[in-house]
Amino acid sequence: MNLEITMKLFEKYEADTTIQNYIAQANSRFILYNANEPIENFPKYTVALDEKCLHIAFSYLNFGWCFFYEKQKDNAIHCIEKAAEILEHLYAYNECKKIYKEFYNLTCVLAYYVSSQYSKSFIVLKYYTYDTQLAKILKFFLVRNFGDLEEVLKNIQFADISNIEETERESFVYTKILARAISQMLQYVINGNSFALMEAQKILLDLIKLSQINNESHLWWIFRLLYLVFGEYEEASLWTVLPPIISNEEKRIDYTRANIYKQPPVVELFKSQRECIYKSLNSDEGVAIGMPTSSGKTKIAEISIVKTLSDYPDALCIYIAPFRSLANEVEHSLFGVLNSMGYVVSQLYGSAQATQMDRQLVTEANVVVATPEKIKSILRSNPDLEERIKLAIVDEGHLVGGQPRYITAELLIEEIKITLKKNIGKLILLSAVLPNLSDFSEWISGSKERISKSLWRPSAQRFGELNFVNHTVNLYWEGDPASFNNKFIEPQLIRPARKTKTGKVYKPVYFPRDKKEAVGATAVKMLSMGSVLIYVGRSNMVLSQARVISNLFLQQNITHQWENTNNLKYVELACEEAYGKDSEIYSLLLKGIVCHSSKLPTDVRQSIERLMSNGTPKIIIATSTLGQGVNIGVSTVIISNIYLDQNTVVDVKDFWNIAGRAGRAFTDTEGKILFAIDRHKDDYSIQTQIRYKEKYFKKSN
Repeated sequence: MNLEITMKLFEKYEADTTIQNYIAQANSRFILYNANEPIENFPKYTVALDEKCLHIAFSYLNFGWCFFYEKQKDNAIHCIEKAAEILEHLYAYNECKKIYKEFYNLTCVLAYYVSSQYSKSFIVLKYYTYDTQLAKILKFFLVRNFGDLEEVLKNIQFADISNIEETERESFVYTKILARAISQMLQYVINGNSFALMEAQKILLDLIKLSQINNESHLWWIFRLLYLVFGEYEEASLWTVLPPIISNEEKRIDYTRANIYKQPPVVELFKSQRECIYKSLNSDEGVAIGMPTSSGKTKIAEISIVKTLSDYPDALCIYIAPFRSLANEVEHSLFGVLNSMGYVVSQLYGSAQATQMDRQLVTEANVVVATPEKIKSILRSNPDLEERIKLAIVDEGHLVGGQPRYITAELLIEEIKITLKKNIGKLILLSAVLPNLSDFSEWISGSKERISKSLWRPSAQRFGELNFVNHTVNLYWEGDPASFNNKFIEPQLIRPARKTKTGKVYKPVYFPRDKKEAVGATAVKMLSMGSVLIYVGRSNMVLSQARVISNLFLQQNITHQWENTNNLKYVELACEEAYGKDSEIYSLLLKGIVCHSSKLPTDVRQSIERLMSNGTPKIIIATSTLGQGVNIGVSTVIISNIYLDQNTVVDVKDFWNIAGRAGRAFTDTEGKILFAIDRHKDDYSIQTQIRYKEKYFKKSN
């Protein structure tokens, strides 16, 4: 198919409302599959929807292959990623019994990988359960299980074909040739051997021709996509990305191998990281970096630290995190790779005052991770350290403003700017939610141009309305075209209408009775897709919403098991100290229901955050204070109430600090954000709710 024909067909598909409607129906139905909705409750979707969507998916794959061949990469990735999404919505869900689902799931996995969506590829791969040798090779390679992969390759290499049953010999030939290609690819992954990569690609081209000659269309597609995967692997590989950034070859190789041999291995960078890294690190000027939650900001920081320490071995790098819980997470994230390279990472996130032990640790450290208060105290008590500072990284850089500790952080950054100017050092500001990056860039570097921004996410975000009307929840999902899950929660009669002997009439009582119950029921049903966060504007709303959830858990026999019993014990002791024995906060937490607000005593809140950093609860009910604590991701965020008081609504920035947590890398292919609208209110109130939803959902935010 030549480029002109491909482009015409592609544009026709994109403009065809019927085709796009089929895709939207599959998208909508995917929610019901994952929510374990009985098939008999499904709305009437188009007849033969699977067959129609399957044809559409492979048409997009064909367009993508042609666009890749013609060097039109943006169109190619758009088509192949769209095909992957369609296949996921058709086949990648629990209890799928459809014929040929294994092949289509593998095709989906490879298509996502080609599109730089490694996280989605990894998630869908769990639905691929074939156990053949060829399947094992592909699975171990894609999940980066290099140890088991080498064992399988060795067994295939030394296998005697005479011992293979005649009916299996043809497939074994494919397996043996593929094993050679993957063996060569492993040489590239581990050693950066570009000649091995080229050899692997040559072998795959042979496999494509062989499968075409033998009319093995399923293998033909797998080998074509794997060929493109190898190209994506090369482009995103640390062996390719790092040389322009880290000039010290020895340190660069040490860092690359430290990532390859860590668990889980890191062998390539996300698209968001690649989009930001060159402008961020190819200059000594300060830079403001904006990247969505879960898009890899900490890895950018880690690479900048390695670059600085390889250029200036005696330098001190400081990482400023606004809260102790975040400082703890960052230190844990940085420690593994940097420590294996011989660098010392401090652990300074205790009280604000610097102790003698702190001063000793900092003297020996290459990297210090701490809160602004601790950093300020350390520098004041040990002024000689200032001469060593060559890099300062400010995480959650949007946390500046009128609050006392924000003012402290801002003043500290001003002091560090002076120090870095004197030392010819660099200041990096990281944030997931800054709308005005250029202003912050001007503040830290003197130029509005020193910004590096990516909107790419490892998991997509699906925006929708949770409409509560007539004791029913209808979900409306934004998109072009939009999709719907009507009667997602249907009314249940709790008490029928009755008339007393005196003639008084009582109306029937249904569940859900109010928006709080509607939100609770929706959250519990969405649990089949992963953890849920319910946002409420005020602290006094948290417990009442949690009680609704607790009753639903009891009715549906939903239980929870926290894996980290040590951290759970800390929460128990903190709750006992604050509330006495058998506190409601702790009993809810044992069920997997976490309450988080400014009303929690500090010890209770910090112990809960520590527990969540090592294990995800089922449902979190929280105010904006969660955005200032642990960096936890969830599958779904439901915005139940946005009012902080009678006249004030949550700020757009704080809204996105909560809503942006929907969708976790390597856990969710998409995060869902639902804005609850109570349609029992008057027209003015309904329109006000809709206007706020539209304001918050603006992509520019």
